[in-house]
Amino acid sequence: MGLTICNSYPYEVYVAIAYYSPDCSNGGNFIKEGWWAIAPGSCVKVHGGSLQDINQYWFIYAVATDGGSWSGDYCTTVTNNEFEDCWNGPLDYQACFQLIDIDSYDDYTLTLTP
Repeated sequence: MGLTICNSYPYEVYVAIAYYSPDCSNGGNFIKEGWWAIAPGSCVKVHGGSLQDINQYWFIYAVATDGGSWSGDYCTTVTNNEFEDCWNGPLDYQACFQLIDIDSYDDYTLTLTP
């Protein structure tokens, strides 16, 4: 069980995720975490455990070493260093995450493609 991100892009990618966390009540009820480095052709489990127990909706932001990115309309701040913070937590610069609907899956794999 868990959320796995695979990289089918020809360059290494760095991934950040966000997901529902009622412990972040003063931060939008979501927690954000990063970074996982994923080599081309590789996969990394970025969250273990039951996905259904957390939420149907997850967020992802990824950037490749060549400048390519996977982003969306849900913006928050991140840092270049490893982080774990509430959604509204102040960090260094803005990144816009995309929403992923995992439906009712308990195990989900997302593949980053060119």
